[in-house]
Amino acid sequence: MDELEKQWLASARQGDADAFGRLLSRYDRRLLAVARDLTGDWGDAQDAVQEALVAAFRALPGFRFESDFFTWLYRIVVNRARRHRRARLSWSPVEAEAFADPTAAADGPTLSAELERVLTRALGHLSGQERAAFVLCHRQGLSVAAAAAVLCCSEGSVKSYLFRARSKLRQLLGGYLES
Repeated sequence: MDELEKQWLASARQGDADAFGRLLSRYDRRLLAVARDLTGDWGDAQDAVQEALVAAFRALPGFRFESDFFTWLYRIVVNRARRHRRARLSWSPVEAEAFADPTAAADGPTLSAELERVLTRALGHLSGQERAAFVLCHRQGLSVAAAAAVLCCSEGSVKSYLFRARSKLRQLLGGYLES
């Protein structure tokens, strides 16, 4: 965290909504991307992020610096996105394709539109833990340690979730991986 970010965090902890907004501007695309990947639905992702940001702003005075601000904020967004995913009992991978926002991908190289749709569909077949670990590490670029902090589990658990997610995705995406 750089000095400017520390200043914004200090002001935000005192209730300055503008400082909180400037602080979030560094992460907003990544937060939306992770929520979209976890929920499978663009609308649910936006709702989850909005709820998470309100909850984070309210909880900010109690932020104890036991983790990095980014990790703390990600954890809140991941939890809200997973809650939205569980609440959406009728969710199907076909719906995810219809609502996916191709511009919401995090910084870095983007997949072709077709492969993006296929991957979104395949992510819908993973368990919640597998999907979260895969999205955080492979789509968001977090380290295993950072993903473990966000998911509140051990690094070994994240590695296990990743192994299972990769195995399932290899099976689901076999035709695309060969070509």
